[in-house]
Amino acid sequence: MPSEISKTLTAYQNSLSKSRDRYKNLYLSRGQNALEFYRQYASTLVKNYSALFEDASFRRRIHRQIERLLGSGIVDFVAVDGSCNKDPFNDFIVFSACAYGAKGQLELGDADGRPMLRYRRWQLDRDVSMVAYVPVPFAQLAEATGEKEDFLLSDQDRINLSSVHTKLMQLAEVYLAYSVATSSSIERPRLILMDLLPSSVIASLAAKPADINLGGYEYDRRRLDFKDIVTALAHPVSDNLELPNHNEFRLHQLIMGELHRAGSRTIDLEDVARRHGLSPDSLLRAAKDRLFGDMKKYKEVPDGLLDLSVPGGRLLPRVRRVGVLQGSRFETRYSSGPGQDVVFDVRQSWEFSKSLFSSICDRLFRRKEPNAMIYEVVGTDGKAREHWLDPDDIDFLTSVGIRALIEACWEQKIILVGIAKDSASRYFTRNYMGVLRYGLKLPELADLDVGRLPWTDRMVFEFIANMEDNLQAPWSTVEFDSAFMTLWIAELVDNLGNSRMKLSAVMDHIIAHMGLFARSLAQFFLSRRKATTLMGHVVFVDRLLSEQLDRSCPRLDLTSKVLEANGLLSHDFGHVRPLGYTAASQENIGQDITMYLLSCLTRNHYPEVIGYPDPLHKADWGAKTLGDQLRAMIRSSEAAFRAQPLSKTLRSIRDAYRR
Repeated sequence: MPSEISKTLTAYQNSLSKSRDRYKNLYLSRGQNALEFYRQYASTLVKNYSALFEDASFRRRIHRQIERLLGSGIVDFVAVDGSCNKDPFNDFIVFSACAYGAKGQLELGDADGRPMLRYRRWQLDRDVSMVAYVPVPFAQLAEATGEKEDFLLSDQDRINLSSVHTKLMQLAEVYLAYSVATSSSIERPRLILMDLLPSSVIASLAAKPADINLGGYEYDRRRLDFKDIVTALAHPVSDNLELPNHNEFRLHQLIMGELHRAGSRTIDLEDVARRHGLSPDSLLRAAKDRLFGDMKKYKEVPDGLLDLSVPGGRLLPRVRRVGVLQGSRFETRYSSGPGQDVVFDVRQSWEFSKSLFSSICDRLFRRKEPNAMIYEVVGTDGKAREHWLDPDDIDFLTSVGIRALIEACWEQKIILVGIAKDSASRYFTRNYMGVLRYGLKLPELADLDVGRLPWTDRMVFEFIANMEDNLQAPWSTVEFDSAFMTLWIAELVDNLGNSRMKLSAVMDHIIAHMGLFARSLAQFFLSRRKATTLMGHVVFVDRLLSEQLDRSCPRLDLTSKVLEANGLLSHDFGHVRPLGYTAASQENIGQDITMYLLSCLTRNHYPEVIGYPDPLHKADWGAKTLGDQLRAMIRSSEAAFRAQPLSKTLRSIRDAYRR
């Protein structure tokens, strides 16, 4: 007679087996849909680099392009990865993070020879590992994690929700990449690989300038204020790539970009509108609405501005605006009170923000100063009090750092590439393909019957690679704009059951930077020598567009008129022109160079990361080793607290004495 436990386990086994069978059947049916979609259309969106890289003439052409772009056939590179942890003790918690750079050199040599890969050790005085450890007493945990109210969360809840350690790790990685990009010309790399998608980082850190808490941070004999934050978030600036963008959401950043380019404090908005084909009224509206600040959450007081969103108020310097409008002329000089003229230089402000970012990161990661995450703010009583760098403050620093990194890569002609593994996104098969089919009405897609596809882009193309014999690694999809993270076609159904299509974005109008990063899916190992196909994972590649190579890249016109002509009733986005390749046959030198370099760096020496660039795996080793050593040191630090009886709980004291 079987026991009740046996019956329970048997029933669970049967349920698990049936669920697994259902999942397998569903995946196979959707995988067949993906294979059919590939054979009918998507094969035109996949570039088979295996055959191209076997052609000596193509390799010679790539080598010439690399030498023309970088000035040498020897490519110095740095691969960056990070590690982080949080260690809660009885009286305090330690947030720790580190980043490590694996340095090496790729010598291309003759096109008929195999490129030579070498790794180099960092000199002891030039070690670029970034380590930070921040012990926070529980008494100050609410400040360090950005909590605005007490009595709502337990300490453990705050720890789980704060994610300070992951934000510190991201900041460490960005600072490490920026440090090597701005180092001396002898040590500066020509290729930077990051184990993250920079476009996703810059999009995830978007925030209103008025909501950033770091305003009031004193550095270099002045304080960071609203004008500096607005200026920093308007970067990166590039004429060749139409940055800042010209859509409605970023018109105020376009104004700041024009001020930066001109190097003046006054510009004519009508002239700017005429040169960019925009409406003067839209620029005037952007200046009034976005560059004068949102005064609803603030109150002007004699000494500056009172932030009412902080309990008890927090005094911020000056008023929250950038300049003043005089007709159509926007000027960054205005009066903040009787006899008090504010003169604001956009270029100096950006240099100040970059210097502030470097200073805080240097104190935190290099000098390991114990008070690096604490700064002073002035209260309503005129007294200074300590304030922790909370997650929003760290996000702003990371946002400044990645923008500075992008511009440094353009200036120094450095190739910046991010790699993401195990992503569950559907930006290609849902967002990008949806816009091509329903937004632009491509004739090749109009009459195509596409069944339901697997759940993620990675699963779609891994199934195709497994079943399609003609596909050989390395291969890649065409590149599409990273802005498609925030652009998609939505089907809206009213109460009567009538449906209509609409171009949608975050909050119906927020679009990530267009023409900044190009994204693609790629695979670097695929073997059919045995009965079972052996292959590495499909990874996402994020490439920083080059001012030299991508200035004439194809753009998709998603303006309101085009969408309305296709029957899509959309919000007035303004000028929306994201990058988009619609066929693998279109020439894309930037992607060819990136895929060639990544293919050369993927040697498949490590079976646990087959089909993944070797330098990033070495950087992961280094970061995890640093993280383990750091955690062991932190764990040992609790001994001083354990020696104090008051730090022990009643339960631990009771259990220590066995009767």
